[in-house]
Amino acid sequence: DGFSPILRDLLFSPDLQHIYILSDKQVSRVPVESCEQYTTCGQCLGSKDPHCGWCVLHNMCSRKDRCEKADEPQRFASDQHQCVELSVHPKNISVTMSQVQLVLEARNVPDLSAGVNCSFEGYVETDGHIQGSLIYCLSPSAHNVIPTRNKGDKRM
Repeated sequence: DGFSPILRDLLFSPDLQHIYILSDKQVSRVPVESCEQYTTCGQCLGSKDPHCGWCVLHNMCSRKDRCEKADEPQRFASDQHQCVELSVHPKNISVTMSQVQLVLEARNVPDLSAGVNCSFEGYVETDGHIQGSLIYCLSPSAHNVIPTRNKGDKRM
């Protein structure tokens, strides 16, 4: 019906999760936050939206009450310096190399004592081994590597 100016009177819903926006022609109910628009921890926390934080184990921006176990240490980040940081060594390996030991250094992660899995683009998963703040993974064997998708050489 076209656009009409928004009136100055904004009302919160009783649960404070939505705002009612009034114009001459209609009433609209909109959420007070839109955390899902942010896809990285840096974007999420850099937005300074007081309703949003980074749900570490689900790798998503959300409200705290929508993040499982958010009250456990390092499960929910609300400040950029709390974002998970991972570095991997070596940074590059040839696809023809099998079972290369990869060392991941993890910072700002929750308790990993239950164990970790190493996932390679969702195609291959191996058990990871934890030693201090380091995680050790073996790269997949050459026959488990998926051919390059629309980039570079293809595997024959």
